Amino acid sequence: MKTQSEATINAVINLANEKGYEATPFETDYKTVLTADDQQVIVNTIFQGLKDGQISMTEKSKAKFADDDKALRRYVVGLVNDRLRKAKALNGNTTYQYKNPGKLKDARDPQLKALNQVLELHKDTDNEAEIVAAIEKRKAEIAAEKQKEVTINIEHLPADLVEKLGLATEEEVVEETTEE
Repeated sequence: MKTQSEATINAVINLANEKGYEATPFETDYKTVLTADDQQVIVNTIFQGLKDGQISMTEKSKAKFADDDKALRRYVVGLVNDRLRKAKALNGNTTYQYKNPGKLKDARDPQLKALNQVLELHKDTDNEAEIVAAIEKRKAEIAAEKQKEVTINIEHLPADLVEKLGLATEEEVVEETTEE
């Protein structure tokens, strides 16, 4: 029994070979080669393989999709798109870059996660603005925790800019922080 990833990669490569496309695994971005109809053929192949038990699926997923072909098909569409983006054999051997990596970071903070869940419950209510403000406050707290201290050698800056911006010399900064 093949894994879902293996089955998807094999289906894409086999279809490209059958169609006579000039494509080589790890060198070609198959997403640019395949047509929408080709992708639909791949989805149908994976869908049927999952239904027939030729492609592995967890027991939980089997139970979830047992009576819902429409949901299974949506899942397979996402699976195929995901593999076309992330599998190095299909994307020209490039490392996938997430578009919104910050969204994943938000999910790691339990307070922020809870605030977002509360926001979903209170959308379009009088409390929405207050919850959004709490979310923004928490994001600012997280950003402040991650903020790095930057040391700028102002000797490398033009004197007129230093004077205009009111930048202190390194000695003045040290004096200010030690006095407090």
